[in-house]
Amino acid sequence: MSKVIGTMVWCQTCKTVVWAHDSNLGDVRGILNMMKIPCRLCGEKGNYDGSSPTGRTMYDLGAFDGWSTMRVIAQYFKLEWDISPDLSWEVKEVEKVN
Repeated sequence: MSKVIGTMVWCQTCKTVVWAHDSNLGDVRGILNMMKIPCRLCGEKGNYDGSSPTGRTMYDLGAFDGWSTMRVIAQYFKLEWDISPDLSWEVKEVEKVN
């Protein structure tokens, strides 16, 4: 098994990668879902998916580091890329229409 080189989380509602880090931080997606943390962009709760690419994933995708590998994965799933630059999780004001 190859070493994990990144951790990324995306919101399945707004189709955006909302958090990423170039290290193995475990199942961040699962923690956010379990705790019902709202998406920092759209406010939806409990609707995250994610990926923890490995060195093998990087090789298979022809990428050169953890960040480029995660970006290729985001492109594959047709996701926007709007990660928090400082790894914070500040929820933006979202006007929900009922």
